[in-house]
Amino acid sequence: MRLLIKNAKVVMLDKIRIIRNVILENGKITNLTDSNQNLGAFDTVIETNEQYLMPGFIDIHMHGNSGIDIMESDRNNLARIAKYQLNRGVTAFLGATISADKTKLFKVTEKITDYVKSQETDVSELLGLYLEGPFFNPERKGAHSENYLRQPDLEEMKSLLDKADGLIKVVSLAPELEGADELISYLARRNVKIALGHTEATYETAMRAIRMGASIATHLFNAMSPLKHREPGVVGACFDSPRVFAELIVDGVHLHDAIIRLACKCKGVERVVLVSDQIRAAGLPDGDYTLAGEKIRVIEGVARTLEGNLAGSTGDLFQGFRRLVDKIGIKLEDAVRMVTFNPAKAIGIHKIMGNIDIGMQADLLLLNKDLGLEMVIKKGKVVYTN
Repeated sequence: MRLLIKNAKVVMLDKIRIIRNVILENGKITNLTDSNQNLGAFDTVIETNEQYLMPGFIDIHMHGNSGIDIMESDRNNLARIAKYQLNRGVTAFLGATISADKTKLFKVTEKITDYVKSQETDVSELLGLYLEGPFFNPERKGAHSENYLRQPDLEEMKSLLDKADGLIKVVSLAPELEGADELISYLARRNVKIALGHTEATYETAMRAIRMGASIATHLFNAMSPLKHREPGVVGACFDSPRVFAELIVDGVHLHDAIIRLACKCKGVERVVLVSDQIRAAGLPDGDYTLAGEKIRVIEGVARTLEGNLAGSTGDLFQGFRRLVDKIGIKLEDAVRMVTFNPAKAIGIHKIMGNIDIGMQADLLLLNKDLGLEMVIKKGKVVYTN
């Protein structure tokens, strides 16, 4: 199938330029040209009238939506989660777990692995798993049940990785726990991305973990040792290390807008990754829900445990992107990078998706001048129109 997109304002990594012809074929971007010569025939031609064309968004940290939790999903429910994502501009995502017992984590891993191997092609692509827990510090448990938090267990992780067949992409842990160094070294050898999260680690401990291979800060500022002038903590280590990607939840609840601007300045636009941290209550009204079996309550769109801790977000990645541009003042091309190329690079898939270039997977969004979502293209096929 050949598809031609005409006269789009194409959002590149560092600029926006009008490209007269963007050609898609067999699910890939095959040409970007201003010439109308020798283009050949097309199955579909889309005239954009200079609307914005950008890569599909990639959400590397989300727990569910539309009443469904990744931890409790079967094949049909995973497809529903993926459909919800697609309709909001997310063309690829990682499913995030939450701390649970070994049996539960094995079952979730098995279901995700089975689904990914034969998932539908007209919904958002589930890329694999983001293990958020259970190797966390109880002092920074957040919405995680303390009953399931435990010390790093190398044998448990080996078994999970074997079960997942390469689909565990990120493991988030607290580096100060006994056994964390050994686990970090092992994960680095297995080419699994290591995130620092739900941690009371000192700056020195965090920097040691980074030197050993940690490269992501799980929802920066939230559930971690804060930045202080005599003890910089995990936040300070993230700012001080150029290799670390900083996850930011931009929902107007988890972070003050000024902190988001500060993080972007400290890390640079190349190392900021927007995540939704979306939970099953996303897309639903206020009320009582569960997060991996634990009771939570949503009031005015804010989800908290019964203890009062924040419990993920009810927002989505597209809303966070719009907030970055409309309220926080981030340039459009920089905001796009934070939801496309940066998350792809953070999990090592930036040579496949997350950018508009020849040879890249044709996952694309068309937005109008007001940044409203008009069209989603997945692997070269139009799968959503507004």
